[in-house]
Amino acid sequence: MYKFYAVGWQPQAQNVGQLDNFRQAHFNSGFDEYIAALQFPGTQESQNATVIEKFKTAITGLENTEANGNNTEVPFYRTITDNLAIEKARCDKVTEQLSQELNPVKDIEKIRLYIATAKENDSEYRFYIKALRTANLTTRFILTALDGIINITDTEGKGKALPYVICYAEKIEKDTVVQYVFNVQDYEAIFGLNESKINSAKSNCDKFFSDYGREPEYKVSGSYTVKVSNEEKEKITNIIESKRKIANALAKYNNEASDYTWEAVKEANSLSERFMQTPFTFDEDKKEILLTAESFEAWVSVITNTKN
Repeated sequence: MYKFYAVGWQPQAQNVGQLDNFRQAHFNSGFDEYIAALQFPGTQESQNATVIEKFKTAITGLENTEANGNNTEVPFYRTITDNLAIEKARCDKVTEQLSQELNPVKDIEKIRLYIATAKENDSEYRFYIKALRTANLTTRFILTALDGIINITDTEGKGKALPYVICYAEKIEKDTVVQYVFNVQDYEAIFGLNESKINSAKSNCDKFFSDYGREPEYKVSGSYTVKVSNEEKEKITNIIESKRKIANALAKYNNEASDYTWEAVKEANSLSERFMQTPFTFDEDKKEILLTAESFEAWVSVITNTKN
């Protein structure tokens, strides 16, 4: 009933990359035990429950977010429509790949995610599991390869740690695909969505900066420019890469602060300390905001009208 696949990742020169190198795992032992151990975040189900039964329980706690679901921190579900072109294209690619006769897994180090598939009546289920980046973890299941055949052992040993928490699932009925996201961060990680947001956040941030005499594309309150040293820029880049909420906020930014009044910006900045943030400094005569890594979080909160 169940099939199990390993999927890699193909980096792109300019984009964040895409799913690549689909392979099927043919187990010579331990498969039934592993499938029985699959679970969903934050749920407790009977040991005798099937994965599909666990799934039906887990989805009752998800938010129905039909649009822009991956911009939220809250686990959600939605139907893939024509408005979600990227999601639909990715789902179609998975369908195309899994319908082919695939090579067995041989290199267990080049795995980004696993997919367990199952069918019940007229429905097809795909359960996505994020691959672990290290084998130095205590886990029930270890993945090893011998002569191209994957072996699962139910003890600690040498090999790749095999996770068993499902972060994302798809239910397919005829031409309808419904997405169920149980762990937003892992969901974004396996499909490169987080990298994409980070790249968008960096790009939007750069539009505020004027390098080599270039006029910045974005300004605050229509005329205030942002000044930052190269040393602080490097620190700011590290913040964007490490703080997911800041990256999410900046990725969605679309020059809204240009329409904010300067008095409203100053008032919002003055409230930053209430939220444990360092206010940014400014020069009203030169109409400049003097930005540092320390005040970056407050600045993001002000221009995006949020408090992180």
